[in-house]
Amino acid sequence: MPTTPRPNEEVSCRLTTETDDPSRRAPVSIALQENKLGLNRDIGQWGYHMTGESPAACTPERGDGVDRIEQAWARERPDIDASSVGIVSRIWRLARHLERERNRSLAEHGTDHATVEVLAVLRRAGKPYRMTAGQLTKAALISAAGISNRLDKLERSGLLKRSFHTNDRRRVNVQLTKKGVEFVDKVASDLMDHNSQLIALVDSADHANLRKLLKILLAQFENPNCDQG
Repeated sequence: MPTTPRPNEEVSCRLTTETDDPSRRAPVSIALQENKLGLNRDIGQWGYHMTGESPAACTPERGDGVDRIEQAWARERPDIDASSVGIVSRIWRLARHLERERNRSLAEHGTDHATVEVLAVLRRAGKPYRMTAGQLTKAALISAAGISNRLDKLERSGLLKRSFHTNDRRRVNVQLTKKGVEFVDKVASDLMDHNSQLIALVDSADHANLRKLLKILLAQFENPNCDQG
């Protein structure tokens, strides 16, 4: 049972996904699977692995490694504005953790991100779940060479089929099979459930504002001409 730290007692917490010792590693994904509420006895209130402290000790107010980096820059270079560190570094770190969680979840289905993205693009297109190879390449952000190899593999697996356009044999249509639809639906459902668990610590009332802020930051890279006003 976790113990409450004594006054002024130094306690430690670290992200479980960064634990170096495999014997102590408690991946967030495994912990969440063990506890559908999104928490586990090895996972604290903020997703940290605890050693000698109560779950409530690791809070945003307590400070973390990014805070220490920001404070160090402010101390060493008071002439520059280091406040962006608290935002950009956390987004960058969070992205790495989420990518690892996503890859781990997809690996449980025997697949990977690029493969699922091809299938998901077709699935999101709606019935009959068909696009030209050119449309698919553009939508999935995969090179022509990369998409060809991946389509070969997926066709051999029975997840999709290719056919020539009736009026133009230079155009190749790509369509999900029934097996492909069932597979991508299962993967998408499990992945979205897992994603929901990963953000469960953020109050649902804050989701809309968080989406808006992330959308603004992302737009400068993916849609730089968009008017944010």
